[in-house]
Amino acid sequence: EIGQDQGQIDCRFNNNKTDSKRGWVDIHAGMPQYPTIVYCTFYVGVQNQNDVEQYVVAKKYPSIYSMNVLSSSDSGNGGSLSKRLYTVQFSTNKTAQNINIAQPTINGNGLSTDNTVSPALIIGSSWHSTVSTVDCNEKAKEYCKKYSETATTKKNESLALNGWRLPTKEEIKQIIELQKNNQVIDKDLLQGEYYWTLDGGKSEQRSNTSFKGEYVRCVHDLTSEEIEKIEEQGIK
Repeated sequence: EIGQDQGQIDCRFNNNKTDSKRGWVDIHAGMPQYPTIVYCTFYVGVQNQNDVEQYVVAKKYPSIYSMNVLSSSDSGNGGSLSKRLYTVQFSTNKTAQNINIAQPTINGNGLSTDNTVSPALIIGSSWHSTVSTVDCNEKAKEYCKKYSETATTKKNESLALNGWRLPTKEEIKQIIELQKNNQVIDKDLLQGEYYWTLDGGKSEQRSNTSFKGEYVRCVHDLTSEEIEKIEEQGIK
């Protein structure tokens, strides 16, 4: 309603700057409490004209955040966290001074030593990734090269997700950080002592786990079309 502050959304106009037929909407709720997108949805109408309105969706982004979609290999139990593919995404590098945000440059040997973090990646689900420990980086690299997994959004849109690779060391760190305390990524997604990485080595040791050895978790660099489907899946 024009001229009233409903606690989170304030709609007004100011005749000193414009006429009463134009105005502004201020969404001033707090920052997202968790590292995921907060959606604000509302209608903007015209006073005394109930049939004139516009549905508006506003998104609030943390600097680093995660979304998820369901693996298409799911047999119907969508409630299982192991059947989810989680993303790691950046909206800004303002709070990531020590992180190089860019898709890794892969050389002719299928390796990358720049240790960047992709601006938008998705992680293969633990449900679909049935591999146990792998004894060398080359086998892990070949596993991800052949890896295939599709996903489905809440709108039943399919994501083909073609092209998988090993994560960088820094990407592993970011995934582990986001799965702390079950914030937005299932805490059981990465349980291994080590994970093979894109530089030909492996991640730092995690000593507080019973899953000893070197494991594989593949990631896919999201396209702009895939990002749009993932982020729009909960909007009518």
